[in-house]
Amino acid sequence: MIWNVRQNRRQTNGDNRLILLGAIIFLFAAGIILRLLNVQILNYDLYAARALRQHGVEQDIMPQRGRIFVRAQEEKSGLYPLASNKEFALIYAVPKEIVNPKEATEKLTPILFSLTYKEPNLAVLTGNIEKNLRVQMTKEAAKTTPPAPGQEIEINEEELNISLQKERLVLEERLKKEKEEKLKIYQAELSAKLSKSGDPYEPLAKKVDQNKLAEVLALKLSGIDYFLSDFRYYPEKNISSHVLGYVLEKNDNSVSQGSYGLEGFFNQELAGVMGKLTAERDAGGQIIVAADRQISPAVNGSDLILTIDKTIQSVACRKLNEHALRHGADSGALVIINPKTGAIIALCAWPDFDPNEYGKTKEMRYFNNIGIWQAYEPGSVFKPITMSMGIDLELVEPDSKFTDPGSVTIATETIKNAENKTYGEVTMTGILENSINTGAVYVAQKVGLNNFLKYVNGYGFGKKTGLTLMTESAGNVSSLYDKMHGDN
Repeated sequence: MIWNVRQNRRQTNGDNRLILLGAIIFLFAAGIILRLLNVQILNYDLYAARALRQHGVEQDIMPQRGRIFVRAQEEKSGLYPLASNKEFALIYAVPKEIVNPKEATEKLTPILFSLTYKEPNLAVLTGNIEKNLRVQMTKEAAKTTPPAPGQEIEINEEELNISLQKERLVLEERLKKEKEEKLKIYQAELSAKLSKSGDPYEPLAKKVDQNKLAEVLALKLSGIDYFLSDFRYYPEKNISSHVLGYVLEKNDNSVSQGSYGLEGFFNQELAGVMGKLTAERDAGGQIIVAADRQISPAVNGSDLILTIDKTIQSVACRKLNEHALRHGADSGALVIINPKTGAIIALCAWPDFDPNEYGKTKEMRYFNNIGIWQAYEPGSVFKPITMSMGIDLELVEPDSKFTDPGSVTIATETIKNAENKTYGEVTMTGILENSINTGAVYVAQKVGLNNFLKYVNGYGFGKKTGLTLMTESAGNVSSLYDKMHGDN
């Protein structure tokens, strides 16, 4: 009997243990289920994001920026890219791997210095010297031989050329010494970079083309390496800089951003849309090819095709620069338009800049295209506009006669012809051919103020043209509404 009681107690204890174990397993399973519910349903987004950070990879896919073309008859396609994308190298050093820093410095300096040093524009500097000499000699001539009223002061051109040649020799010698000094400074800086033992990375030069890169690689120096990146490239440099603008260089993986000109105005169309790759990676950081991947392709930017003619643009811009330098002009602008269609064939401004190296531009104002940004008082070029008003109103004809009095007084102002000339009886055609001021006044008075204002507004003066370039401003014709002009 005693044995039966003990046997029953053992059986009861065993049953209790089984119940306890079952309860523990049940609670454990319930905990797992609740955890899974929390992870996979209630907080799925949170844990999915954490998993993606640990085992996933998100990579931006950069779009190609659209190109900008101009008309070019010499090209097979009839088009020439004024702005495109080109692969350049960034050359860097790993100083801890350089065996002989002194030797590396001596070999690299002649190649890399030319990438960082920009030769001064001798033509610009010489033009400034000529301008100053002309001003100085004109003042001296006016003191020595005072001119008659309206008479132009003449200077000795031969004497000017002799002085200019002397000044140019002095300038060339000064520039030579400055270059030598800068070369020494650059070589010392390069030597300091290459001599940093233990340093894993020192950038040496960026935007290096394939030819210069080949020169560096041919040296076969240990510790000198490179990587390639796409940059905006403008093959014509300063030519058309005000039409194009430039693209900002960015270190982050963001869509390119244009500034000024077409690059700024059409930035959204040119830039394109960023793409994205989402994938999984293994413990070593490599993308798992067999895993699910999501790809949103990049959308490349649109190309632009301009009405500008490459040959005319090149010749016109070079001539503008040449004459601006020759005459010491502070600024200048040139626009060539097809009179039948209104298409812009050429557009230039001075001073200009190199969009490849926009960061080296001396003054911010150089970025503004004064041909569309700055108001311009037209002067004699407005005479044909005035004459067209008179002809359209049938008030004058090309052969209509006018007797030039030599001067005309309006309110308190007396208007005379250039050099105080008087032309006598001339036709309307003669007024334009000789640019007679009093003749233009005669036609303007026949037109009348109200009609004059009507035509000025009709021609679009005082309004933006709608030219698709950044920084265009409207002209200013508010002075025509001044009460001093009367009501008609």
